[in-house]
Amino acid sequence: MKFVQIGAIGHYAYALPTAKKYRMDLCGVCYPDPEDHAARATKSFEKFGFSPRVYETVEEMLEREKPDVAVINTVMSENGRYAELALGRGISVFCEKPVATTLAGLDRLERVYAEAKRKYPSLVFCGMFGIDYLPHFETAYRFVKAGGVGEVMLAHAQKSYRMGNREKFYSDREKYGGTIPWVAIHGIEWITRIAGLKPITATALGNTAYNGGNGTMEASTMCMFGCEKGKMASVSADVMRPATAPTHDDDRLRIVGSEGVLEVCDGRVTVIDNEGKRELNIVQSERELFEEMILEMRGGEKCRVSAEDSFFATRVALTARESQDTGKTLPIVPAAPALAETKKAPAKGAKVTLYTDGACKGNPGPGGWGCVLVYGDNEKELSGGEAKTTNNRMELSAAIAGLSALKTPCEVELWSDSKYLVDAITKGWARSWKAKGWKKSDGKPALNPDLWERLLELLAVHKVTFVWVKGHDGHEYNERCDRLAVAAAERYR
Repeated sequence: MKFVQIGAIGHYAYALPTAKKYRMDLCGVCYPDPEDHAARATKSFEKFGFSPRVYETVEEMLEREKPDVAVINTVMSENGRYAELALGRGISVFCEKPVATTLAGLDRLERVYAEAKRKYPSLVFCGMFGIDYLPHFETAYRFVKAGGVGEVMLAHAQKSYRMGNREKFYSDREKYGGTIPWVAIHGIEWITRIAGLKPITATALGNTAYNGGNGTMEASTMCMFGCEKGKMASVSADVMRPATAPTHDDDRLRIVGSEGVLEVCDGRVTVIDNEGKRELNIVQSERELFEEMILEMRGGEKCRVSAEDSFFATRVALTARESQDTGKTLPIVPAAPALAETKKAPAKGAKVTLYTDGACKGNPGPGGWGCVLVYGDNEKELSGGEAKTTNNRMELSAAIAGLSALKTPCEVELWSDSKYLVDAITKGWARSWKAKGWKKSDGKPALNPDLWERLLELLAVHKVTFVWVKGHDGHEYNERCDRLAVAAAERYR
């Protein structure tokens, strides 16, 4: 079994012991971001007897090596995009969390995964939630799942880190996603997977004070979640643990049930119930996280941390981050499904018409996008949105979502009422911005480089002709896309 690694910032070390145990071949590695720790990764590889070929681009590595698994952990904002590239080629993915840093990106990733899973049934997607397999969390998981505290009604999780010397990208929330998706997401995953609670609303606060000069990084955050059946949960996360602390992190979990209370602290698990207070005997997990993933790929039992677990924890974290930014309690909205599926998917080289539109309630503000794919007599609608975005980002997201939905290279006529989108492509502005390191001709930064990068990748796959249409002028499909976009934006108010 072959695997490759993309980036060297996250927890790729989770994979290496299992890879050695099962004699997997680490055939390639690519460091797409300058801040990837290539030298440190090389030492880790040598420790386990691996000497992968180093590639300049991810695309070349995936095409040439055709691996079974991609271990992805570069700058957080890029992980989802590389996961999509791998999944689309039938490659299973072991991905650092958060698996996406925007809700629109998460919607897209979930769709790509669902489509790839239908085509490649043995495909597996797993987030790097390896802390779950530490003995104290394993002990808590087994006890709660066995009904040890009865029906869980309330949970609180704490995740605290030392600040340490952080890479430059941690000063830019656009790149690392924010402290809630980066740190609090662990606690979110514990309250959902271990405690079994399902958040349906999120309220969150964050503060950049005392963040060690790390730009927009929140040093402290607090999240509160309303859960199904009137249950509730909270998660605190910070990077303010003193440098003199005996350990890098301080992980705690408290679960309150109808028959008792369980607490995880300092590597111990304590229970208070009708038998009094006692400390549970710590148990070890029989397998590592990556090992469970590999065994599922081979037809064994399903990995405990499923794709759905990874996506949902990310969705809750991103919604909480949006709550922090907007000061509003927000609903946790599932990925928007296609409203009408095509009866027949376009074949390679087929001619497809794509209509797109974006909407925003305020700029920035809650936004939505909508698109309609037309292929012969078949049509497919897609929509999605974010709680805090801009109209231009939603216009771009609509085009990206529509093109991403095509499973084979097609000839596409893309209709949009966005001059920003149409002119930037037809007049060559976007490619010029990219060539200049995402700078405009006046030297100012080009906005939305993450979305332009993704769109340019898709334009390299499909032959796309752009057509501008006047908005709100009675065009049937433009009006239809507008309704989809507005409805999606309303969901994020």
